[in-house]
Amino acid sequence: MITNNQINFYFLTPLFILALYFGKFLLVPLLFSLFIFIILKSSSKKLSSNNFFKINYELSFLLVSIFFILLIYFIGILLESNLKKVINNSQLYQNNFLIVFESIKNSKIASLPVSIDNFISNLNFTSIFSKILNSLTGIAGNVSLIFLYLIFIVLEEKLFKSKILKFPSNKSSMTIINKINNEIFSYFQLKTLTSLLTGILTFMTLSFFNNDLSIFFGLLSFLLNFIPFLGSLFSVILPFVFSLIQFLDLVQASFLILILIFIQILVGNFIEPKLMGKSLNLSPIVMLITLSLMAKLWGISGMFLSIPLLVVLLIIFSNFKSTHKIAIFLSEKGEIH
Repeated sequence: MITNNQINFYFLTPLFILALYFGKFLLVPLLFSLFIFIILKSSSKKLSSNNFFKINYELSFLLVSIFFILLIYFIGILLESNLKKVINNSQLYQNNFLIVFESIKNSKIASLPVSIDNFISNLNFTSIFSKILNSLTGIAGNVSLIFLYLIFIVLEEKLFKSKILKFPSNKSSMTIINKINNEIFSYFQLKTLTSLLTGILTFMTLSFFNNDLSIFFGLLSFLLNFIPFLGSLFSVILPFVFSLIQFLDLVQASFLILILIFIQILVGNFIEPKLMGKSLNLSPIVMLITLSLMAKLWGISGMFLSIPLLVVLLIIFSNFKSTHKIAIFLSEKGEIH
């Protein structure tokens, strides 16, 4: 016999997915704002409670926020400078790419359909790099919207707390919210550290090989490390392909890809598990399904947000009897902490 909880689950799940799809324009910047707020707030609390120098929470929040804004601005300038340099050499990459493409065709390694052959032959590298550079303007617009949401979240924080405390089960609600804060901050803190290490090592490796897009791929590797499974793959393949196009040297490109694979294995299989330990209690298959679903619904943004959203859902579901079984299903070993 089907219970009321099962009916609610089967009825609400499609509605939830539809809400995610049609609410993308509102939910994506809002969720990024919420997660950034959690990071800023938790970092500010740690800074204000340090033993070396005493500052109040409001000042520490302001300092952390300014540092965060300046960091994004500085990265944007570096990235723009790197891409402009590459655009100036785009004709060289175009010619080298056609040489590599013709070599592959002549070697008969793979037989490509005529449509793909024509598409690759007509690729314009100047246009591609210019579009990437122009897209930074669009990204800057989204970042502005995220910061606008963030300002209102900061202003609303104290009022939100007072509203929660008026709930009949305010103690339970505040416990869940505090747990979400702690788990999300822990995830982003450790993931940022390992992603930063991956990005720096990738940048240093590419700089050693004189890759013209070392800054771009270093930053890309940092960002892609937040995407499970696929992120590591693209962090290795894209620099390899560009290195082959830039230098027309298969031996050098092969050495490069081996070093990049070693970096991914070192950070992803040894350093990250040591640091993160049991901080994530998520089933790998559920993570993969969620990643695929969020990629379909929200694109790249969904891939970045998929794991934090899973963490939030696991915490919420584990705190209610009616959804406790779902939390067990989402967890790695069926154990809820």
